[in-house]
Amino acid sequence: MAAALIVKQKGLNTRLAKGALVGVHSWGGDGDGDGDGGDGGDGGGDINNANELPRQSAEHKPYLDYYQKIGINSEFYWFTIAAADAD
Repeated sequence: MAAALIVKQKGLNTRLAKGALVGVHSWGGDGDGDGDGGDGGDGGGDINNANELPRQSAEHKPYLDYYQKIGINSEFYWFTIAAADAD
């Protein structure tokens, strides 16, 4: 997310060609329940997918903050984690 914020701050934009498709994905940990997280420190912990967490979970906050900083409605975040899993 840090690199994407730098791109945004520099005013670099991505434009999609007519007919282009955009993929979305969720995030999660390793889901094995062993308590080690298996998430590389990104907050996923032992869940398989972000949509397994309640909306109020603090683990969503960095992503919601990022969406706000780049001007994307937070509802798109909730859509992405519901539409596709982390795999």
